[in-house]
Amino acid sequence: MQYQKLFKNSYKALKGYLWETKLNEFVEHFLLEQSIENITAEIIKLRTDAFQLEAYGRILRNSKDNDLAIAGSQLRLAAKGIEDCLGRFLYYVEMFELTQIKSKKILSDAKSDVIIASLELMTELPEFQKQLSIIKKCLSQTPQDFAVLRKHYLKGARKELKKIHNKIIDEIDSNLLEDGTHKLRRLIRWVIMYFIYPQGLFGFEDKTLAETSKYLNLSPSSMNDPIMLDYWMLKKLSDFVGQLGSQKDEGLFQHYLHSLKGHTVDINISDKKTIELTKSIIQQIQSKEIILKLRKFL
Repeated sequence: MQYQKLFKNSYKALKGYLWETKLNEFVEHFLLEQSIENITAEIIKLRTDAFQLEAYGRILRNSKDNDLAIAGSQLRLAAKGIEDCLGRFLYYVEMFELTQIKSKKILSDAKSDVIIASLELMTELPEFQKQLSIIKKCLSQTPQDFAVLRKHYLKGARKELKKIHNKIIDEIDSNLLEDGTHKLRRLIRWVIMYFIYPQGLFGFEDKTLAETSKYLNLSPSSMNDPIMLDYWMLKKLSDFVGQLGSQKDEGLFQHYLHSLKGHTVDINISDKKTIELTKSIIQQIQSKEIILKLRKFL
């Protein structure tokens, strides 16, 4: 039952957060050049909560039970709406932080963007409440019996992993930044989320190695008859996400700089290093069948 509680706790965290108070506090600290680190960290954590709920919905939408599939689709969309808003806000915070390090000449422009992003997020709060009501309703429609939910989750995960593998091989254009490299990173990240978020359902065969990992932490419960995974497969995917993320951050910042200078920005323009990295990762996923091999554990 551990992972059922996790998704409900994600909903509670989003519902219980003092959004207006915290955002006003963020703006005040930001304008006074005081630390915004704590509030930013809180919002990053809340975005993770939204990701958890979205991942849950992405799995359940594959159910052959029509009502559960509809609930899963609605859950995914509602959580994605919240996650997207938080992602836009955090994007401008990240660009401001990079500007402080790399290009202080445009710091005032970057600062203005953060303020505007904060105000825009505040205007989204009424919509947040609507989305949270949908999320609550969808969670109430998921099976409460562990064995039944486990069956639906594993079947849904198998379908999702196959779809993601095929998308990576057939749809990703390595020459594109947003619709290629960034899309690849998102797809790989979903695979990791499907295994990491339902705590209690999965564990690692090589437990000693897994215990040293910062991100790949699993807490299998013997009561749940956990499925034991190969640590190195998920570790490899996690490394890919990290490598692509570093390239993504640099590419996003260069696009941001151009936009502040009034230049027309094509978000798909990439560079040789990023293109080669993207090609290499796709080739490794295809030749080593990493995602397909993980699917066989389910």
